[in-house]
Amino acid sequence: MSNEALTIRVYGWQPTEATPSLTQVLQPWLQKDLLQPDGSQPQTPFLQITPHWEELLGWLADGQATVVLLPGDPSQLANWATQLRTINSVSALIAVTEASQVAAIALLKISELDIMLDTASTEEQQLRIEQAQCLAQAHARAERFSQLDEMSGLYNRRHFVRRTAEELSLSRRHGSPVSVAVVALDQYRLILDSYGFEAACQYLRHVGKIFYEHSRQEDTPARIADNELALLLPRSSEQGAAIMVQRLLQTLRERPFGWEGQQEWIGTHAGLVCFPLPEDGEANPDRLIRYAQHALHLAHCDKADDDSRDTLCLFSEIRPSL
Repeated sequence: MSNEALTIRVYGWQPTEATPSLTQVLQPWLQKDLLQPDGSQPQTPFLQITPHWEELLGWLADGQATVVLLPGDPSQLANWATQLRTINSVSALIAVTEASQVAAIALLKISELDIMLDTASTEEQQLRIEQAQCLAQAHARAERFSQLDEMSGLYNRRHFVRRTAEELSLSRRHGSPVSVAVVALDQYRLILDSYGFEAACQYLRHVGKIFYEHSRQEDTPARIADNELALLLPRSSEQGAAIMVQRLLQTLRERPFGWEGQQEWIGTHAGLVCFPLPEDGEANPDRLIRYAQHALHLAHCDKADDDSRDTLCLFSEIRPSL
């Protein structure tokens, strides 16, 4: 088994509460000396607790595979479970009764509702919770693999579009900016034609590693086309995002790709767009990517006269001409 850390979200309690029922359910995950079935040491899970349903749903929008704990209220449990089943990031649902017993475990998208009676022994409760933990981790790994681009190790276009849609929704709700950058790799086709597919994969992974190094936890780096990589920058203004992208381009140029004793420099050009846009408050993810690509193409034209420099073009500078 992997030692990946889980994300656990708890609804129905105050963050400062430590009721016996909640403590009993969380204990198997939060005990640092609890080993995985293969003997490996798990990481301490990321834990969030809220009494507000809307806040819980907001947390679940981040896409992290999550185990959700709910109060074991029979009159509400079915309704809660129905809503949570539609959220892809929810891996498992555990309902907790006031009698400090685990009432039910709903392994969402894995099996039907698994009912555990209040008379279940402590050993059975522990076993069922550990099974939910293992299945949630397996689901999290499978979900992550489905989000990745195999060649670069970055996220794929489908996941990037979904994350951009989520951040646009938050931007409209809170008035915060969202920036999208698209970076083209000038030498990708040359690497592929000169050295072959394996070299091109390693080239993309080398670039992908640098993208991750320049990404904050909330950012999403992705490969969205053959030689085009993208970076989603939530809560980043155009000016702030431009500084981040320029630093990224500089690092790419300073760290050439090595293959079979040869050093190939990494030339790039990039386009950047920042939402909200004055004349397009209803922009969707595909439109933002297209706007960034418009700026990218102009950056490529500007670079034609001087191939030694990496060019960044802002969509706001060309918007009036489109």
